[in-house]
Amino acid sequence: MVLRADKKLAVWFWASIAILTLGALYILQDILLPFVLGFVIAYLLDPVVDKLGKLGKRKGWRKIFSRSTCTLIALAIFTTVIVSIISLLVPVLQSQVRSIVQSFPQYMSNFIELIRPYYEPFLSEVSQDPASIKDIAGKQMTTALTILDGAFGKVIESGSVLLSLFSVVIVTPIVSYYLLRDWDGIVAKVDGWLPREEAPIIRQQIRLIDDCLSGFVRGQGMVCLCLGTFYATVLSIIGLEFGLTIGLFTGLMSFVPYFGSGLGLLISMLVAVKQFPDWFSVGLVLGTFIVGQILEGYVLSPRLVGERVGLHAVWIIFALMAGGSLFGFVGILLAVPVAATLGVLFRFIIDQYKDSPIYRGRK
Repeated sequence: MVLRADKKLAVWFWASIAILTLGALYILQDILLPFVLGFVIAYLLDPVVDKLGKLGKRKGWRKIFSRSTCTLIALAIFTTVIVSIISLLVPVLQSQVRSIVQSFPQYMSNFIELIRPYYEPFLSEVSQDPASIKDIAGKQMTTALTILDGAFGKVIESGSVLLSLFSVVIVTPIVSYYLLRDWDGIVAKVDGWLPREEAPIIRQQIRLIDDCLSGFVRGQGMVCLCLGTFYATVLSIIGLEFGLTIGLFTGLMSFVPYFGSGLGLLISMLVAVKQFPDWFSVGLVLGTFIVGQILEGYVLSPRLVGERVGLHAVWIIFALMAGGSLFGFVGILLAVPVAATLGVLFRFIIDQYKDSPIYRGRK
């Protein structure tokens, strides 16, 4: 199949736009964080601002509930919620995280002692001293934690991180406000740039991307919230040390399929083996994560996310790893939107291919 000259020009044009955009993102990745965060906040809060505006119109308060006023109200509510959560949880989480890091070598030592009866026969076969293996493992773990602690301290003290923190705190709210206030105008302006012949198809694909992305973010966000609440509550009831922190951390990291629950289970089992003298309590901790996985796989994800989103777990994991590798934290933020976009576009391309003579053959 030979492309017409105008089609070839369109392909080269959009390919050039895509390459230039990726190049600009890569070059400017160090300063993108506040702008990406601002865009994400504006995208999430736009439905709230629209509803506030409609409420004002119904009540006859159109002048009071202008787009600017609704934007300020939405941002004020959002900021209040975030600051309240941080103020309530950060002090508790900070102390528990510090205790976990300080106690981690002891957890590893207890774990090695626990599995000693299983690895001693093997070590005797290769003429190794089990005590020396334990000492080596303990020293290496302590050294690794010391290096990690020192590196973290240097990163925090570096000017680039302070500058990034300043830009996030100051620039992000400004970007969020102006994007949110002018959101409808920006959408209309971009719509006016679309090629007239393909505009209906592009609009349809953008709506599909928006449905996919918003459905995943809302659904997976609710899944993370439910899992975090479940793990934190049950682990605390069992009496596991740092149960609140581990539970909330597991729920938050559940945004990455399988990784969050696996990491939470590992940390919980290390703490449980050191803390509890009996296997029954350790079994309760293990059972908590088994029940959590059943809830996520058979209740929460099907009901809150659903199959219509069309984002496979492996695709999400790959997107997060690729985004983090290429663009760091900004890449992680952009990974799911890009994955949703590519997923919708790929399905569109497949549909076009199946409707073409290449697939069906010429009759």
